[in-house]
Amino acid sequence: MPARTRRLTQSAAAALSHKARPRNCPVTLPMWNDQLMPVDDRLKQTQRLYERAVFGGDASALVDAERHLSGVEADLALARGRVAHARFLAATSGTLPGPDDVGDELVLFERASELYGGLGDLRGEAEAQFWIGTFHQVVRHDDVVAVPALERARALATEAENPLTLSYALRHLELPDIALANLRKHAATWRSRRDCVGSSGLGRGRRQPRGSGLPRCRRRAPRRGAGDTR
Repeated sequence: MPARTRRLTQSAAAALSHKARPRNCPVTLPMWNDQLMPVDDRLKQTQRLYERAVFGGDASALVDAERHLSGVEADLALARGRVAHARFLAATSGTLPGPDDVGDELVLFERASELYGGLGDLRGEAEAQFWIGTFHQVVRHDDVVAVPALERARALATEAENPLTLSYALRHLELPDIALANLRKHAATWRSRRDCVGSSGLGRGRRQPRGSGLPRCRRRAPRRGAGDTR
């Protein structure tokens, strides 16, 4: 593993261990893209570029103006999507009424991802992809759709050297494995109890004796002898 990638992974692991949160409460990412200028500065710069194009005859200034505006729109879409997600979480706890359409936040995150991608902003696109994955995982409970977006977020965050977003993506990528492990654990427990009840003769019209503790498999049927073929 290259030294740069190893350092980034270590930083992500440190952030991951420091900020473990419940499944439905991802850590909030910064509400701006710090690779670009603040919103007010970009709008002022856009005004200057507009004037240069209109009054100075420099049409090439419009290209830069549109890039600044795309960056502002991307940041705004991402921020609105996060607020919509926070409202969804508040609604699940009964703190606030829920949004009219939970799918609105997905539209915002997808728009942000599209704009960041067009700008070549890996850091912003990684963040937007993380939130797309989080939406499918937390709101829709659909890990099949969530995982590809989270994988994309992980790859982009690694390339952009952004350990914070990388740590969030890694944490959410672990959740399907944890859920599967818990499911298998519960299934194994259920099979064990089912076998215990079956071997005792329960389930064939016999009542469980009082205090037998069979659901916990504390009493088991007598072991069969070596010659017992029943």
